[in-house]
Amino acid sequence: VSVNDFIIRSSALALRDVPEVNGTYDAHSDTVRLNDSIDVSVAVATPTGLITPIIFQSDQLGLSALTATIRDLATRARDGKLAPHEYQGGTFSVS
Repeated sequence: VSVNDFIIRSSALALRDVPEVNGTYDAHSDTVRLNDSIDVSVAVATPTGLITPIIFQSDQLGLSALTATIRDLATRARDGKLAPHEYQGGTFSVS
C-alpha cells in the first residue's frame, strides 16, 4: 500500500460524499452532468509517455482491492496491454 493508494481512495470517497464534484461541464448547454459512477484515472509512466488507466467504481473498492487493481493496471499499462476502454473516460484523475 502506497501513499498514492490512500490519495486515490480518499479522492473516491470524497467524490461519493460530494457528488457535485463528480460532474462534467457541457459548454453547449451550460450545464453540469453528474456522473453515475466514480471512476478514478491514475497517471502511469510508460516508455512512450503517461497514460491514465481507470479504476472503475473506485469508491466501492477497499484499500487492498484498490491497491491490487492499481498494480494490475499499471503493469499492463507499462506493457502496452490495456484495452481502450481501460484508459478512455474516467470521471476524476490523480497524477
